[in-house]
Amino acid sequence: MLFTFQIYCDFAGYSFIALGCARIMGFQLIVNFARPYMATSIQDFWRRWHISLSTWFRDYLYIPLGGSRCSKWRTRMNLMITFVVSGLWHGANWTFVIWGGLNGLFQVIGNVMKPIKEQTRLCCGIRKDSIWLKAFNILLTFVLMTVTWTFFKAHTLEDALLAISKMVLPAGVLYKPDLSVLLYGTMGVGVLMVCDMLEEKNGKHPLLENDSITIRFASYVVLSMIILSVGVFDGGQFIYFQF
Repeated sequence: MLFTFQIYCDFAGYSFIALGCARIMGFQLIVNFARPYMATSIQDFWRRWHISLSTWFRDYLYIPLGGSRCSKWRTRMNLMITFVVSGLWHGANWTFVIWGGLNGLFQVIGNVMKPIKEQTRLCCGIRKDSIWLKAFNILLTFVLMTVTWTFFKAHTLEDALLAISKMVLPAGVLYKPDLSVLLYGTMGVGVLMVCDMLEEKNGKHPLLENDSITIRFASYVVLSMIILSVGVFDGGQFIYFQF
């Protein structure tokens, strides 16, 4: 779960740095992330995550294959092919192939199950705009993405399967985390998700785009202090630089 947030902060972080640097020089680049962990489905997730690459695969692979203009099963096959290829784009490793395949498979299953879910919702008398239904869908999507990220993170297929088995099978405490690191990480994730939820609701960042100039500049100062006090300055590269 923590890697799920780490990869988001890593990739979205340097994407936003690139956007900011480009804007200073007068260039307006495409926004690459739009609060992906607020997604209510895997399909919705890929509208929000790595938008530039998702758009490229849609325009140059999915649509030329026939896109959604074919039969239902051909459309689903096009989707699977697109995501398996996107996995291979990240590296010639079975872990990436399975990562891409799972993302495609979850979308196909979601598409097949859509009428059943709708019928279940109607039978249970749940409103389409129910906040509880939306929260459930967000949580389910997050759990499914955490499973896929396990394969993305692992160096080998054996490592990934071992990690999955440790998630579902009872085991003793094998690792005792540094409590200070865990505390900082938890605080960071908490602030991140609260800001993402508020931005999702209001359409702008609650601190960095606040109407009050005092709150905006106070946010800049506090964030700068946090970066300087707990930031890692050992020269390590961004995770996504390998791609």
